[in-house]
Amino acid sequence: MLRSVCFMRLHTAGVVVGYLGLAGSIFIAIASACALGFADVIAKAVEESMKQPDPKAHDEIHMMIVIFACIYLGSALISTMSSGMLIIGTMKNRHLMMLPWLVLNAIGLFSKIVYNLVLIYALYQAPMQFALIFVLSMLSLAFYAYIYAGIYSLFKHIQLSNDEQRPLVRSDNGTHDGTTYPNYTKI
Repeated sequence: MLRSVCFMRLHTAGVVVGYLGLAGSIFIAIASACALGFADVIAKAVEESMKQPDPKAHDEIHMMIVIFACIYLGSALISTMSSGMLIIGTMKNRHLMMLPWLVLNAIGLFSKIVYNLVLIYALYQAPMQFALIFVLSMLSLAFYAYIYAGIYSLFKHIQLSNDEQRPLVRSDNGTHDGTTYPNYTKI
C-alpha cells in the first residue's frame, strides 16, 4: 500500500483528486449540455464542412451528436456524484463512501487497458502513425493506475482505522463472549 501520492499525504491526495474530478465532471456536464442545446447548429456546421454533402447527413449527424452528448452528460453526472462522495468519504473517514469512486474508476482503468491493447494492434499495422499516441497513452495509463492505487491505499487505510475504532458488541445470548472493550473505555 502507498503512503503518499504525488508527494501528498493520502488524505490530502484523496481530497485533491476528488476536487479535480468534480471540476472536470462539471466542465464535461456543461459542455455536453451545450452540445445538446446547439446540436442542430453543430450538425449544420459539420454538414457544411463535408466534401460531398448528403441530404440525410444532417439528420444522422444530429442524432449522433444527441446520443453522444447524452452519454457524456450521464457519465459526467455519475462522475460528479462519485467525486463528491470521495471528498466526503475522505474528510469524514468513511471508507464505504469512497467505494463508488473506486468502482467507477476501476471500470475506467479497465477501459484504458483495453484501449491500449487496441492501440498496440494499430501500432503493429501502422507503426509511425500511432507511436506518439501509444507513448502518451501508456504514460497516461501509468499515471491513472498510480492515482487509483493511491486512492485504494487510502480506502484500505481508512477501513483498517475504522475497524480498530469500532466497538465490539454483545453476542446473541446477551453475554460478553470473548475479548471486549472494558466498560470504562467507551463513554
